[in-house]
Amino acid sequence: MDILLYTVNDNGADDMKKGFTLIELLAVIIILAIIAVIAVPIIGNVIEDSKLGAIENSVKFYVGEVESSFSEWVIEGIPSGLPQDKSEPGYITFNVTDLDSVLELNKTKPIRGSVKIDNNYNKESYYGCVVNAELVYDNGYIATYTYQNNRANVSIEKTK
Repeated sequence: MDILLYTVNDNGADDMKKGFTLIELLAVIIILAIIAVIAVPIIGNVIEDSKLGAIENSVKFYVGEVESSFSEWVIEGIPSGLPQDKSEPGYITFNVTDLDSVLELNKTKPIRGSVKIDNNYNKESYYGCVVNAELVYDNGYIATYTYQNNRANVSIEKTK
């Protein structure tokens, strides 16, 4: 089946020009479909990788803000009314929802979780450093932050 274009040239004579055949059009559509099938998963992976990178950066920023605030609290005292768990000797654990009222962050922040800070004041420990954090974000990710041997590690898991 041919798709025909009918034109009249300047001298008034009929001139038949052929267009694309149905087979040619179908071939182009199939090629475009194959490209789409290949491209969609690649784009999906790029989007997922960027989300993971954003969560990792958010975790590092959040931990930095907690450590900075804790440094101030060492001098000024922990804000009154901020619940703290000192059940594990040498550490203070804070609930993320309690920290929200003190940190006043406008960036992406966790909706719940806990942050454990080293409270041992000696040369062998990381006084004032967040040594462990479990942070849950509203987009379905759970991030675990650990600090050991002068290395910070962030692992991220999708829950949804």
